[in-house]
Amino acid sequence: LVAAVNPPHKIADAATVSFTTARGIIAKHCLSCHSTVPADRSYGPAPGKISFDRPEDIKRHAKRIKASAVTIKTMPNKPDSDITKAERKLLGRWVDQGARLE
Repeated sequence: LVAAVNPPHKIADAATVSFTTARGIIAKHCLSCHSTVPADRSYGPAPGKISFDRPEDIKRHAKRIKASAVTIKTMPNKPDSDITKAERKLLGRWVDQGARLE
């Protein structure tokens, strides 16, 4: 009966996404530009003055991260970005679950 109400793929989709997971994706795909000391200086210091150096910075911009990286997929805007659909989905779930820093 539970499987009929919650198909297995829905149960897996509802799993809690940790901040550690979200931060890992952000570090891999966003931090090279969105940092107070960006590794990629082709866009200048932290595009839009948005940096993800501290957990509080990431949380403050969580809705924007979801909009840009998950919904409209304009970020990361590097042509060679290898962010996956699964990583985008995890970021979106982390934001939807409250963007908790735990």
